Amino acid sequence: MLNDLFNFIQLSFYFLTELVQDGFGGLSSVFF
Repeated sequence: MLNDLFNFIQLSFYFLTELVQDGFGGLSSVFF
């Protein structure tokens, strides 16, 4: 169950970074 939670967090973080890249463009490369 803990592994499923970790996978969900990892997926959410990936989706969040994609949103940030769409929103801020090249700025995200500094942070991520």
